[in-house]
Amino acid sequence: MKKTIFAIGMVALGFISVCAQAENGSVFYQEVNWSPDGKSFSYSVYRKSDPTDKQVKSEIYIMKADGTNPQKISDDATWTSWSKDGKRILFSRSSADKKTSDLFTVKADGSEPIQLTKDAKRNSHPQFSPDGKRIVFTSTRDSDKNQLYVMNSDGTNIKRLTTDPAVGYFNPIWSPDSKKIVYYAEKGDQKDQIWTIKPDGSNQILLTGNVGHNTFPSFSPDGKSIIFNSTRDGEQAIYTMNSADGANLKRVAGIKSYFARYSPNGKKIAFIVGGFPKNDVYIADADGSNQVKITNKETR
Repeated sequence: MKKTIFAIGMVALGFISVCAQAENGSVFYQEVNWSPDGKSFSYSVYRKSDPTDKQVKSEIYIMKADGTNPQKISDDATWTSWSKDGKRILFSRSSADKKTSDLFTVKADGSEPIQLTKDAKRNSHPQFSPDGKRIVFTSTRDSDKNQLYVMNSDGTNIKRLTTDPAVGYFNPIWSPDSKKIVYYAEKGDQKDQIWTIKPDGSNQILLTGNVGHNTFPSFSPDGKSIIFNSTRDGEQAIYTMNSADGANLKRVAGIKSYFARYSPNGKKIAFIVGGFPKNDVYIADADGSNQVKITNKETR
């Protein structure tokens, strides 16, 4: 999996030691997420800003949807998600020794942190359900590989959804009606596949048919389609498909990227362009037209 992630210019928890070799001042955007009102973004970056730094810094920010007014929310943190009302941000924060990570929420200005998990392993990829009642996340608490879990939004009533210790599960995202979760699974074959599952762990459905390497899926606002990254045509590109069965596969024209998310009204997408050690955030119309770079130089 590490080779797969590196090949697509993406970073996960194990990428920090590699990223530390980046040139001074470089910033690598890992993910970007729209606020519920579509007026702002949360995002996580890996940065090395000081020549004396031995490790890269992981940080999360929010900024306006036009790329202005970036504000740092937390250090040592990745994988952001907004609460239903847009008042709090959920994320994963590493321990001081980088050996474990737990889930936290803060107000959108970074104040009033609340710790939701306290575990001896890694907890990551958290996402609020659209109804605001639950959180889906990945964890190594019961397995060497990431498994999927669901808990109440206050951190109580944790339930494991997946039980195959030979498979790692990543990037779980809720459907708009909170009745399904989409994710990608890897077995170390550099051919990750996209699946959906119900929040009780039942009805796992393979959508990508074991074709290509497919990552970072997310539902459209109406829940009818899924946007995701794939290398099935030999290069990093963004595709859409039906959320029910993976049919109606379409490549989004003109976008070579590894990560994309729909705006709340479905008319725009935010996506990340470029590879290690520097990249940029763009927005475009949902069909890939009218691309605009919004990355603010203040964060680069």
